Amino acid sequence: MQSPWLKNLVAWYRENQRDLPWRKNQDPYRVMVSEFMLVQTTVATVLPRYESFLKEFPTLKSLAKAPLWKVKKAWSGLGYYLRAANLWRACQEIERLGYFPKDSAELQKLPGFGPYLAGAVASIAFEVPTLPVDTNIRRVTLRILGKSDGTWYQMAEKGPLVPGTIGKPSEITQAFMELGALICKAKGANCSICPIKKFCKTKGAHSSEQKRIKNKKLELAIKLHRDLKNRILLVRRNNKELFLKDGWGLPTESLKRCPPKNGHKTFSHSIMKWRIHAHIEKRAAKMTGMAKVKWVKRSQLGRYLFSSLWWKALKTLSLILFIPLAGFSATIKVAAVGGVLSGSLPQIAQPHLEADVVIGRTQEPEGEIVRFETPKKPVALIKIPDAAVKNANATIKKLKGDGNIVIIDWREEKKMKKNELLKFGRGLIEAGADMVVGRRKNGPAAMELHKDRLIAYGLGDFAKGPICALLKIQLDGKTGAFVSGEIIPFAQNGNDKPVPDEKKQAIWLIKKLSFEEIPKNPLLVTSEGKLLNKKEAVYPVYRNTPIGLSASSADGKIALTLTGRLQHYNPAPQNPGDIYDPEIQSPKSAKFLPGGEKVYVNSLEGFTTVVYDAKTRRQTALIRHRFDEKSERLFSGQKPFDYEFLVKPPSGNVNHFAGKPVEMELTHNGRYLWVSYYRRSYDQYSHNPCAVAVIDTQKDEIVRVLPSGPIPKWLIASPDGKWMAFIHWGDNTVGFVDISAADPQNFKLSHLVAVENRVTLDSLKPEGGDVVPIDRDKECGFCLRGAVFTADSKYLLVGRMSGGGIAVIDVKEKKYVETVWGTKPTPRHLALSPDGQWLYASSNISGYVSKIKVKDLLDRARKKQKTLKPSAEIFAGHSVRTIEVSPDGRWVYAASNGDSKLIVLDADNLKKAAEIRVDSYPVGLAVSPDGGQVWVTSQGRDGQGGHSVCIYQIATP
Repeated sequence: MQSPWLKNLVAWYRENQRDLPWRKNQDPYRVMVSEFMLVQTTVATVLPRYESFLKEFPTLKSLAKAPLWKVKKAWSGLGYYLRAANLWRACQEIERLGYFPKDSAELQKLPGFGPYLAGAVASIAFEVPTLPVDTNIRRVTLRILGKSDGTWYQMAEKGPLVPGTIGKPSEITQAFMELGALICKAKGANCSICPIKKFCKTKGAHSSEQKRIKNKKLELAIKLHRDLKNRILLVRRNNKELFLKDGWGLPTESLKRCPPKNGHKTFSHSIMKWRIHAHIEKRAAKMTGMAKVKWVKRSQLGRYLFSSLWWKALKTLSLILFIPLAGFSATIKVAAVGGVLSGSLPQIAQPHLEADVVIGRTQEPEGEIVRFETPKKPVALIKIPDAAVKNANATIKKLKGDGNIVIIDWREEKKMKKNELLKFGRGLIEAGADMVVGRRKNGPAAMELHKDRLIAYGLGDFAKGPICALLKIQLDGKTGAFVSGEIIPFAQNGNDKPVPDEKKQAIWLIKKLSFEEIPKNPLLVTSEGKLLNKKEAVYPVYRNTPIGLSASSADGKIALTLTGRLQHYNPAPQNPGDIYDPEIQSPKSAKFLPGGEKVYVNSLEGFTTVVYDAKTRRQTALIRHRFDEKSERLFSGQKPFDYEFLVKPPSGNVNHFAGKPVEMELTHNGRYLWVSYYRRSYDQYSHNPCAVAVIDTQKDEIVRVLPSGPIPKWLIASPDGKWMAFIHWGDNTVGFVDISAADPQNFKLSHLVAVENRVTLDSLKPEGGDVVPIDRDKECGFCLRGAVFTADSKYLLVGRMSGGGIAVIDVKEKKYVETVWGTKPTPRHLALSPDGQWLYASSNISGYVSKIKVKDLLDRARKKQKTLKPSAEIFAGHSVRTIEVSPDGRWVYAASNGDSKLIVLDADNLKKAAEIRVDSYPVGLAVSPDGGQVWVTSQGRDGQGGHSVCIYQIATP
């Protein structure tokens, strides 16, 4: 195909091609994904979904191994779900073959590959001289050549249309596609700017072109069946269906065969060649005898339903309530803050709120039931004082029996104790209420979710309180269950007038109390005031954070640049600083040697510690944590404190196991690296003593393994070189090891110190129950985590992730002193300033970093004064994990797991100086001895993110 017009076409394409993500390289997998997506789908539709799909499945192998429902879920919004299934099957077949077929004939043997798709992948990915035939290419060539269909097909098959030497096959194929998409369109061809207009025989039209076929109209009955467990009935669709072949869907029938009953709703939907006019209604659950049906929980529908048709049908029959509620003495006060009153009763409403129903506090007498009619579900709002709760229970049950969503507006008459308050609120939910909102005398109070229902124990008083809040809630209109919400903060302006509060005091107070007063609270209160169910909260997932990404403080005192990455999710990186390393499997932590020449990375799921050259970032050694009969010399035989081995592996030898490496510590001037294990691989519930390995960093070999207590998640060495402390997550104890000897064979387990009380398996065992189901990772007492020795080695400070507070242990006296509270809940990681005067603590769930004077903390502990307010604290980010202080003491680095960011704080005042994106989800970090590098480990969570170590260069003037 050497025509002059083809030369012009290729030249035009090189200058004018769109910057599309699938054109950045010729990776066959990426090309294949794009071509599957673009079948009968516009580029505009594919663009946002292509990148997100590849983030979910970055490699062919990852897609082949994924369950089909996850692939279809990631495909959501593209339609034609048979394409997703065929793409998945094609990847599985390529994995089975062991290579990616290159020529068109072999590609057509793969599932879903026809002549066009095979030709496109062959020419674009492998430069095979073939021209795939799609609508755009057919239209362009028919117009240019002025040929009939028969002549055109002969030319396509025999060679005149096959790419020659004018350009690469990939360029010619995409040039045809680009011309057809941008200029030589089916409707409105823009011939005036066409690069080959002088060669065109038809000037934009040809009699052989197919006329546009109008969508056929289809009237359809869609039925929503629900059983007594509130599950939805789905039907397996077959290949004979007119649309949405294969996969799961709601039951459908022809409208003629199944005329609608009263109460049905209608909507329209376009799909493929069909314009569907749907009549949807609820039906009784009578289809259990059908073949290929499945009852599915509403929370699991995303695994089965992918087409927007089904979700549109479900939404049509759903009703969501938006309920703004506020706490105040006089309802009319809301007008002073820009609200309005609506309805026959003085309800609160926000201007321009789009909702099915708006409910607010009323001035009706106590016990009055205020009813609100909605399109599908009646709502009953009951006002009660706390003394009337018993009578309210009976009223709730009756209203629920009548099909109402029941909301309790409750007023506290006398101050209740915490346990009384929780019992009261939860009792109303268990009686059948769908939401409880209280008016406490002391202003905003904690919130929680109980049985997926919201309880707000107090919102403040708009007339009297200094701070108060408006609460906007979204409920499921069918079940009354909590969906989401928002706290809108207000404060008095000094003239008894509540105004919007920019300081967000009500949000911070409610967030604090919700975490501190209600352990394991399912409700997530964000710093912006959003209310979410933790099990449904979605955090951003980042991979392929671009090398070269940079950030700096506003004053220019510190700058960070991502200069490299070690990762195990992209086998064909484009940047030389992006290194693919299969040994990076859920990296947990990192550690520099004192000289900064080597970095150790604990690969948790790989059961390895990987060693890297800090300059070249190349792997220099691999230390595997697997032990068998050949490893006996590493185990001393010393009794593990006073623990017993309750579980044994199949070999019968308790020292035959694999260990997941968690944290690290250096001793003896960097000669020995200590690595703690999560648990012995055969010990499912951590009932046995665990272990800690000692590595000789000159040989990068394990030279000894010492037993420890249950789950030693942290270990720390005393500055005087005498002690190593094993922080036992599982039972409230700290194990002390004498490391004063130079030879690791002479290291000795010394003694245990319990923080308050030691948690034993017998104490956890329910009466008459067995010890086996008790998992020490979950039943962990105070869940001891981070720890530091004071600079003089006299005291050990330990963070209590459960229950809060910093525990103080007297090292010389070998005893627990006291716990000092004041930091935010769930303190996870502790770090000392270089001069030893300041303690920094990260609080995992609350997202705070606090700064405490060590001297003041010790004074409070010795005097049994149990509280100390931090000198400074800041909300650094969601789920802050590891923190580390720079060698010069100027900066505190924090890994925000929830936000997938590296945060930099000014160590003096804890103000946020800078932040930069990190591959999700970061847990650990290490700062180089010269302060010039920070390595951040991203472990991942729930199968997402992770398998990455991001390396940042630090510049400070």
